[in-house]
Amino acid sequence: QGAGNAPQWLSLALMIATGSPAREGGAWVNPGRIMRKDRMDFPAAPEEGWNRPGPKSRPELRGTGGDYPCAAIPDEIAAGNLRAMAVFGGNLEVCLPETTRSYAALQQLDVLAVFDVRHTRTTDIATHILPTRDQLERADMTFVTDSSFPLLVTQYTPAMVAPLGQRKAFWWILGQLGQRMGLDFFPGFDVESGTDDLFLAYILRQFGHDLDEVREKRLIAEPPVIGWVQR
Repeated sequence: QGAGNAPQWLSLALMIATGSPAREGGAWVNPGRIMRKDRMDFPAAPEEGWNRPGPKSRPELRGTGGDYPCAAIPDEIAAGNLRAMAVFGGNLEVCLPETTRSYAALQQLDVLAVFDVRHTRTTDIATHILPTRDQLERADMTFVTDSSFPLLVTQYTPAMVAPLGQRKAFWWILGQLGQRMGLDFFPGFDVESGTDDLFLAYILRQFGHDLDEVREKRLIAEPPVIGWVQR
């Protein structure tokens, strides 16, 4: 099917029912080379499960792990429960269900702040556009997304070109907004004097890694870790 969600869910259900995730010859689950989820201490599920009631306007839409289904967004906006949204580099106009209704609802928000590097249908209706440096204008590394790779790998890339106009680093904008709200999103990191490399080093330190090694080698790959999901 077009979106592929149903086949993905069914394949995951089949793999779980047959006990194939994270087994030799089965479906490998990447723990991420930076976060290393295989080394984390995951608590047991509570007796009542992880589910919780949905948002006020749609309590039947069960939430999981602190999240609510995005299908509730139009109703939450209409009910006045959701008044402001920050969109981190995504075009919601093509991502949400009931596209026409959802797109109209987004236009009723008091604040729709969009971090992005290009124009989209979502930036067209944004109350605030926060122009960030694009993929070639910033130093970068694999983080969070590395758990989607077919390898246990970390890669670093330097900036290739100077930023156009007054584009700022994503972390700089977020840090400045936090300061204006009295929030410190990056404890121990100086947003004012920071650079991309210093910020990447800050992130890596949280997980016991060294930027100098990653920057020197550019790409570090390790053998897959098998069995951690079953444990």
